[in-house]
Amino acid sequence: MRKTIDFLLNDWLDVPALAERPRYADHSRITFESVLDTCQRIADEKFAPFNRLVDVEEPKVVDGNVVLPQCSHDAARAYVESGMLAAAQDYELGGPANRGTTREGRPGRTGFCRRRARSTRGSPGARCRSPGH
Repeated sequence: MRKTIDFLLNDWLDVPALAERPRYADHSRITFESVLDTCQRIADEKFAPFNRLVDVEEPKVVDGNVVLPQCSHDAARAYVESGMLAAAQDYELGGPANRGTTREGRPGRTGFCRRRARSTRGSPGARCRSPGH
């Protein structure tokens, strides 16, 4: 899969050419590949091993609160701590300005809850009260 992604981004879409634009001047093919490496590592270590578990232990609403397996929180935390959540944001907003190349997940839209989440998929207004929060 990674070879296909690398081909699409580098050869077909010519993403490294973005580095010629002022907005992306601090980036290169190496920084874009580093983003993909980080995402691949998080997917392999934090998401993939628990695919079956989160299929079996589906999210549920208990007393108006969304309850998810702890591995969901651990995976989301790893993603946030990696800086990928801010990947599309400008420097002024705390991000590396990767907009248009690698998009970040958005809690509330992806179904991942965050501390004091305003909503989660399928349960508008529900707040996460799962372990770790």
